Amino acid sequence: MYDIYLRTLTHCSLKSDCSCRPNVLQEFDVAFLSFTFRALRKIEADEQIFVSYINILLPFKNRQEKLTRYRIICTCTSCTKATPESEKLRTDDGLEPLFNLVKEVAKKACIANALNIKHLEGLTKWRQIFIDEGWQATPIYPILLNYITRVSKVLKLGAMVKQFNDEHLDRTQAFA
Repeated sequence: MYDIYLRTLTHCSLKSDCSCRPNVLQEFDVAFLSFTFRALRKIEADEQIFVSYINILLPFKNRQEKLTRYRIICTCTSCTKATPESEKLRTDDGLEPLFNLVKEVAKKACIANALNIKHLEGLTKWRQIFIDEGWQATPIYPILLNYITRVSKVLKLGAMVKQFNDEHLDRTQAFA
């Protein structure tokens, strides 16, 4: 019986449209044998719902190979407008500068007056890369927003604190 139930749930879930730029996250709750769909941002009433069946940080070729299992050819902008620069970002080496910056910010946050506007500019540059690449659905994005908010607080940039804190809350709390 559970096997039939799981296959039915999976079949229903696969009816969602797939995109490497999803507007909802799909999570499976094993305890309740159910899917939860969580909006990544506010979705308009007539807007199409998209989930991703794969890791959206993978390079184009890898994403397409994985999607062939589902007989899907993705035509989102991440796939149709992939560039050598965007493909390089989707490698371990491509994200290394971000991870190094986050480590530096975390280390300097413990030292009085060690953080400066260059740290904030670096983090906001990476935020823009995430937006341009459609990576707001990754678990890294809310962490990045949290770092930007914290550095903005340290630098006493009230308007930025509010802006990025609000965006962080939009991404981590349920919508009303």
